[in-house]
This record gives sequence, C-alpha cells and structure tokens, in this order.
Amino acid sequence: MFGSGMERFQQLRQVAQDPTESELVQALVEILVALEFRQLRAVKGLHDSLDIDGVQINADEEEREQQLLDLVDAIASREFKRWWFTDVVGGKLDNADDAMAYAGLDEGKWEEQKQTWADTWRERGGESFSEHTDEDLARLHVERKFGVSLREFEREVIEWSRKDAMRTILAGNFEAVEDGINAATATVEGGDSA
Repeated sequence: MFGSGMERFQQLRQVAQDPTESELVQALVEILVALEFRQLRAVKGLHDSLDIDGVQINADEEEREQQLLDLVDAIASREFKRWWFTDVVGGKLDNADDAMAYAGLDEGKWEEQKQTWADTWRERGGESFSEHTDEDLARLHVERKFGVSLREFEREVIEWSRKDAMRTILAGNFEAVEDGINAATATVEGGDSA
C-alpha cells in the first residue's frame, strides 16, 4: 500500500518537473493522436468512396505527437503565448515576436494602435501619406512589417485568445473529422458538400 502511494507521488513529481518526459503524459498523447488519425483516415476513406474533396491530413502521427508534447511543455513553462507565436503562427507572420505584443488587444486599444501607426507614416512620409486613412496606413504597416494582410493580422493576432488557441491545437483534428462527416452526410442526402 505504501509503495503504490509512493509510486504515484513519484509519477506526479515527474509530471510536474518535466511533463514531456512523463510516461503518463506520453501515453495520453499517443492515445489522443492514435484516435485522431484513425478518425481522420476513416473520414478520408469515406470521402474517397463518395468522390468528394475530403479532409486534409497535413502532418504525420509523430509530428502531431511532438506538437502536443510541445504544447504541454509550453503550458508547464508558462510560455504558451510565446510558443504559439513562435511555433504555430510564426511561419505565417514576419516578426512574430513583435506581433505577440498586439495579441488580444481590445477594440479601443487596436484603434489607438492603428492611429499611432498612421501618424508615424504621415510624419515620416509627409505629403505622400496625408490623404490616406488610418486604416489604409495600418494596412500598409502590417503588410510591410508582418507580411500578412490587415484582416489576417486581426484574425491571427488581435483576436487571439489563449482559449481559442488551445482549442485550435487540441480540437482542430476532431473538428475536421466532424466537418468531414457533415460534408459526407450532405452529399449522401443530395445536398451541397461545400
């Protein structure tokens, strides 16, 4: 009895100290990924048999396991936001570290930021920017500094929330499976699969 309590304590201590090396965390990740990929392959097979565009499987199981282990590590080290902007959206954005400063801005602060950028463009560019709106100049600034459209910047950065980011990582494949099943159902029922 004492031994099993001690073993549990040791396991919990290992999870707390280095969660990605914990057998428990690794087992949970392996189970989750196996389920995700079994469902993704099943929906892909269903779509192939119905001859419709189907769910895309963008990573392999090992990459997905590593992504989830990286997520656990980012949460445990209290670096989730940095991890998200570096590893998840970092490939989409130039200067992702700088973009992180704008993550989750409320509407008022976002409007102030766009005005600040516009004022800076007008000060530096003089007459050539005097006729442009704040929105136009914010769009120009974002495209040049971050390499994405203003709308994409708003979607990926300004509207960012920890909860939504976690949902994307944890539930994205399951939501793709659900969408795939709905598309197949619509096709079978004679509806539009789009």
